Amino acid sequence: IINQIQYTLDSPVFLAAPTRVSLAVRVGQFLTIFLCLAKQDDILSSMQTFAAFRLRYINEWNSIIDKNHKDNTSPRLWFIRIFIPNILKFSQGILVLSASFIIIVQTENLTSLLRGLTAYFVLSSIDNFLMELSHRGYFGNHLRDKSIEVRNVLYEDFNDETNFILRRSVFFFLWFSMVMGWLYVVIGQTSLTFMATMYPECGMNDLSPMGNGMCDIEYNRFECGFDDGDCVKVNYFLENCRVEDPFLIMDGICNGGQYNTRVCAFDGGDCYDFNSKYPNCTVEEPVRVGNGICDDDSNSLECGWDGGDCDKDGTD
Repeated sequence: IINQIQYTLDSPVFLAAPTRVSLAVRVGQFLTIFLCLAKQDDILSSMQTFAAFRLRYINEWNSIIDKNHKDNTSPRLWFIRIFIPNILKFSQGILVLSASFIIIVQTENLTSLLRGLTAYFVLSSIDNFLMELSHRGYFGNHLRDKSIEVRNVLYEDFNDETNFILRRSVFFFLWFSMVMGWLYVVIGQTSLTFMATMYPECGMNDLSPMGNGMCDIEYNRFECGFDDGDCVKVNYFLENCRVEDPFLIMDGICNGGQYNTRVCAFDGGDCYDFNSKYPNCTVEEPVRVGNGICDDDSNSLECGWDGGDCDKDGTD
């Protein structure tokens, strides 16, 4: 959590959110907000306990809170037995919910979203897990008996209108706060405000091509974050690759000539399938091989007679 907070504070963008995400990620983020609120019951259950164990307003206070001291309903005992445990539980719920929200808005793909939230859900359930171990006697008979005693406690829950409104209001406030924060991030991403904040010295009027998954040569500068990361892999793996249009590398299409060479990682991997099928076929436009039209340049044995588009006699 500390590292997450430090990373968030160091970023110029709100909550260190990514400058751009896909629609699928946004849908996943929105649904995960509901999942977090449904899973996080520490906040509402602690408030429910506060409401049910109001000082001096519980019928069976002696048997539930302190059965060894008759009529002991002092504020001090209420503070120790009710306030401290539940305020800690409430604080834990707020902390986990806040950390979960940060993970949601910082997510760039669905896999990392689910992985991060699963880790926080596990951490937030440790107290329940330890309680279960105590109930099964792993920490000794004394704690086992105490846990059984706690589980057998039945108390009256005050469901009057005031408490009902309070609990529902808190739930709605948490939901509203998370959704509004998420919408603020979405607007910052779609309006390219976060992009401009992240790269204030980029100097480009149109920032929409940045972070679109394709390396754009005019944005491949440090000031533009190497096209918001789109050109990082190209720059790393293809340091010695000198081609006219670097954005064609790793674009999903096999480009021939200088692109389909070892120094350019065979067009960033786009030509691996073509080269394995036609290892000795050297043409400028491999994409035209097998496109249904007979091309003379690739009408050879090495190119499989233009990928089958031409017969062995060189005629259509």
